[in-house]
Amino acid sequence: MDASSKPECIAFLELWTAKEAMLKLLGIGIAYGLDKSLVLNPEEGLFNDTKIHFNRYACGDLIGTLASFSKICLVREFTY
Repeated sequence: MDASSKPECIAFLELWTAKEAMLKLLGIGIAYGLDKSLVLNPEEGLFNDTKIHFNRYACGDLIGTLASFSKICLVREFTY
């Protein structure tokens, strides 16, 4: 978070959502390994040597992250 040029609260939320998305992708859940997951940069991270790719999204006050084992090329947005 110290390396981010963003406000501390935004940097924290981006980091938290990335770690949570990574653990959900792996089917582990946050109780197992928030301390074991490593977010390297805004585009990728590692968990036990497994490379994870991220796409981050912001909509107003909401921040979210999508995690995938391969690079995410296209995300479609749907409104209901």
